Amino acid sequence: DALRDYDEALRLERARAEKDVDKGENHLRQAAEYHFERALVHIDLEQYDKAIEGFKQALEKRLATPYKAIFHCGICYRKVGMLAESIENLKQAINLDTTSADAHNHLGLSHVEERAFEEARKCFNNAVEIDSCSRYLNNRGLACYHLKEYEEAATDFTAALEAEPDNASVHFNRGNAYFQLGQHRDALLDYGEAIRIEPDVPTYLHHKVSLPREAVTSAVAAAGRTQNWPQALQLLRQAESSGLEVYVQLLNAGLSACGKVGQWAAALEFLREVRSRALEPNVVTCGAAISACGRSGREWQAALTLLLQAAFLGLREAGGIVSHNAAIAACEKAGAWQRAVGLLRKVQLGTLESDLLTFNSAASACSRGSQWQIVLGLLDTATSSGLECDVISHAAAISACERSGRWQAGLAMLREATGLGLQLSLAACSTAVSACEKGRQWEKALDLLLEARGSDLQPDAWFCSAVVSACEKGSQWDHAIALFQDATRQGRANEVTLNAAISACEKAGRWEEALALLAASGGGGRTRLGVITYNAACSACGRARQWQRAVALVVQMKASKLQPDVYSYNTLISASGGAGLWSLSLGLLQELWQRGVPASAVTAGAALSTCEVSGLWTEALLLLEGPAGGPLGDPALAPAGNDFARAAAIGALEKAGQWQRAVAMADVAEGCSDHVLNSAIRAARHVGQWAVAVSLLGRARARGLECSIVTYNAVVSACEAAGEWERALALLQEAASVSLRLDAVTFNAGISACERGKQWERALGLLSDVKACGTAPTAVTFSAAISSCSSMGRWAHSLEILREAWQTTEIQSGQSCISEFTYLAAIGACSRGGQWERALLLFTEASSQSLAPSCEALNTALAACSSAGGGLAPDAEALAQQIEPSVSTYSAVISACEPSGSWTTALALLQEAQVPPNEITFIALIRTCGKAKQWQQAASLLQQAEASGQQLNVAAHHAVVAACERVGHLASLPRMLHGLADPRELLAKGCCC
Repeated sequence: DALRDYDEALRLERARAEKDVDKGENHLRQAAEYHFERALVHIDLEQYDKAIEGFKQALEKRLATPYKAIFHCGICYRKVGMLAESIENLKQAINLDTTSADAHNHLGLSHVEERAFEEARKCFNNAVEIDSCSRYLNNRGLACYHLKEYEEAATDFTAALEAEPDNASVHFNRGNAYFQLGQHRDALLDYGEAIRIEPDVPTYLHHKVSLPREAVTSAVAAAGRTQNWPQALQLLRQAESSGLEVYVQLLNAGLSACGKVGQWAAALEFLREVRSRALEPNVVTCGAAISACGRSGREWQAALTLLLQAAFLGLREAGGIVSHNAAIAACEKAGAWQRAVGLLRKVQLGTLESDLLTFNSAASACSRGSQWQIVLGLLDTATSSGLECDVISHAAAISACERSGRWQAGLAMLREATGLGLQLSLAACSTAVSACEKGRQWEKALDLLLEARGSDLQPDAWFCSAVVSACEKGSQWDHAIALFQDATRQGRANEVTLNAAISACEKAGRWEEALALLAASGGGGRTRLGVITYNAACSACGRARQWQRAVALVVQMKASKLQPDVYSYNTLISASGGAGLWSLSLGLLQELWQRGVPASAVTAGAALSTCEVSGLWTEALLLLEGPAGGPLGDPALAPAGNDFARAAAIGALEKAGQWQRAVAMADVAEGCSDHVLNSAIRAARHVGQWAVAVSLLGRARARGLECSIVTYNAVVSACEAAGEWERALALLQEAASVSLRLDAVTFNAGISACERGKQWERALGLLSDVKACGTAPTAVTFSAAISSCSSMGRWAHSLEILREAWQTTEIQSGQSCISEFTYLAAIGACSRGGQWERALLLFTEASSQSLAPSCEALNTALAACSSAGGGLAPDAEALAQQIEPSVSTYSAVISACEPSGSWTTALALLQEAQVPPNEITFIALIRTCGKAKQWQQAASLLQQAEASGQQLNVAAHHAVVAACERVGHLASLPRMLHGLADPRELLAKGCCC
């Protein structure tokens, strides 16, 4: 139909041209277009000869764009095999339009037809330079392929597929190129893609099947070596679908590919396929399957099952050392060190010869289980078997020592490896540093850092972080900062290093340095700041009660697009609560709840501790008994399941005087910790409820709770404070009977109980028990023993105990067993025994030992002088000036002046007193003046006392009357005391006295 229409169009154009001669040229050109279009129809009909004739006619009619006719003529000439004419026409077309990529491409195709592949490549190259489309790249690749330039061909085919990935012919072409290059795996993949896109093209399938099966096996194995197990499976399935015979080596290659990445399920599927095809598995099959199960880290039991069932599966050499090594490695990945050692023992007892891999796998398994002694034993066994332990052996040993906290053994293995000339990896050296960190051996960690810098190893960020952490554990905050700054300058610091340095500052209470590190790292520093970093700095401020700065850090954290976590809130709640800002603390708890941040046990404890410190027991109860959706509504955080929170709640109730509720909270819980029990016992002891404390202890023991010595100490102290000395001593014996190690606190409470019960001999017995059981006595121990003897007037024993305390102090270098209270007790013993000279001597001795004796000690010594009638010792006044005296001090000194009648000294002391005199002071002064017959002074002092509002007793009045009687001035007394009291009443009081 198209041809008929074009013929009719040509007839009409000729008729118009004949009628209108002037417009004949235009009609002629229109006829040329019709001839061109008519020729294109002949091409579609594959009538190339007629098409060529049509294009020629179009050119004769002076076609407006001759390039088109010449270009298509060149294509048609190639179709009819006239290659010379084709090339000539295409060259003319290129001359007419040099930018025509299609003309260059078809010229190249014509050269291909005449097998002039070099000329063809030049033409395709020109086409690609103009337009790098998939078609031109593919053609250039084909030219290179024919020139046996397969790498260049594969490159062009790859570029063509990037532009058109679903072109089956290009995949096929690239597969051919890969095949020629020996890249059978890639060839198989490309053939498979070609078949997938165009499954009905037999050429593609033929080429795939033509690959030798060794090549297919090699391709599958190559995919396995690169851990590309999905590709390995794809290759194997494609080979099978193409009719390639499946054999055991091919399945082994696929099984090994799965084994290298722990794809145990796929590996076992391969193993089942081996059995289902009646193929005979070999040792590689078994070893690969075991390795696949082992690498997953979870299917180690399946690996052992495969090994045990190997004989039943008919595997030849299935029990070989390779399979056993694979099974041991499987146990290692799962941390099943007992099974790994068991397999090793089986190998040693059997006929197999273990190799270093066997020992290393077993050692690594034991290392994961922190079995450092077994690891060292395995290395010794390997050495005695003639094997030379390598880097892996020593690394496993160092790791085992690090996990077990055996830093000495870890360093010894490091030194041994160095001595053998082994170059340990940086990771192994980092593990040794971590061992030092756990052992708080920061100096050793620094030594390792210096050694690493002096060797070929270059410490990385993790190595430096471990050293900084070691300094943190060793409380060496200054070294931690210096190391962090050094690592930062060398570009080896990371967030972990910074966190360790800030944590070191936190533990040392150096919050300013912690903030400085944070500011230096955040202000354009190279170390990234994370939530943990801010939390460490926030904790440093919280510990130092810098709650405002802690809050500012959380605000800064939010501004940095970081979300505070539960640890952030815990620090703020604790810091603000410790500062008494309970409203802020509880407000933060509410914010945490509203933001949906899950609270922790520490959160509950911090909130309740805030209530405890501030005495907010009602708020504490609201938190404890609040709704399930509240801040502490999680059952896991409830006091019944949270000992930390429960102990804080008990403390809050104790401070509020709600001791019954505090005791009930501990008593109702099954399996509560001794920490909670101790809090409840303290609450009972605080209000003198010793019986309740004893009952709590008894019920806890009845429930099977293992009470610690701290619990017994609390109950013994409760009984001692209540004067129940017999019960206190009985509890002390009970604690010893349950094999608890009695500490100094236990003995101190027991000895104090003996003092209250006036059992001085038992107190001395307990003091002997302290030394016998190896417990280090303290100043409190000796003070309590001295007080026990003092209460019964045993001043000589008290002095003997004081001498023993000095001897013990000399033995226990660095821990003093002497305090001002020890001397106070000894001075009291001498005072009660009438040994005033010894009392003053002890006071002087305490002053010379820089023990800062208290006013109470001085008062006791001076009272001893007074009661013994010894008067005021020459240096007593000087002693009184060594400390800040109290009114009792002045009263005691003035009383000491009475026996000698030193009334002028007594009055001088009254004038210099920095504290107002009391009733005892006035009575002592009046008695002193009366003894010295200074009746006017005595009467004047009585007037002063009455004027200052002191209500003196009868003894004061009697002292005045006695003074007047001594000098015969009794008649003058009423006149002197006129206005203060009825003289007759006063005389009556005096006479009666």
